[in-house]
Amino acid sequence: AVLDGNSQPLDLGRKRRLFTDYQRIALLVRDHGCRADGCQRTTGLHAHHKTHWTDGGPTNLANAITLCPWHHARAHDGSYRTTHHPNGTITYHRRT
Repeated sequence: AVLDGNSQPLDLGRKRRLFTDYQRIALLVRDHGCRADGCQRTTGLHAHHKTHWTDGGPTNLANAITLCPWHHARAHDGSYRTTHHPNGTITYHRRT
């Protein structure tokens, strides 16, 4: 997808914590909605670091997925374990 006549960097490594507008657009084009298994939400999505920024995760497309606000909150809830699947979806399981 060509989003602008000017090339924009999409992989920022550890230089920035927050995703840029261009990265968010690229994520929406790639993911088509919330990546939580079974979620149909396609608007109001958040960009989420698969490996959290605080754990050394880079701010790039390979380490990012789109999540709806509800699933994004669950991804940061320590009472749930997040499983990333090869097809790009994620599931949550309550820790016991």
